[in-house]
Amino acid sequence: MQASKIEFYLYCDWKDFPPSYRIYFDDTLLTERTYIWDNERYVLQEILNVFADNTLHTITIEQVGFRSGTFRLRGIKTDLDINVKIA
Repeated sequence: MQASKIEFYLYCDWKDFPPSYRIYFDDTLLTERTYIWDNERYVLQEILNVFADNTLHTITIEQVGFRSGTFRLRGIKTDLDINVKIA
């Protein structure tokens, strides 16, 4: 295993309630966040530090609670082979 950095942009469009989301790396929960900005369209730069080998890995973005947002992931930079799921 090696230390790796995964960088990407997380875009979100939402109405009414700022969405909460979880980010998983494979089956491991890395973070849970809630949008706190007052506009309904925003982009965040996420930087994840993980220990991983050179096999295929999955990043999953999962909404928590009331589903008021639509997420998109763009611009992934890493030295790992990554699959992305948005649930």
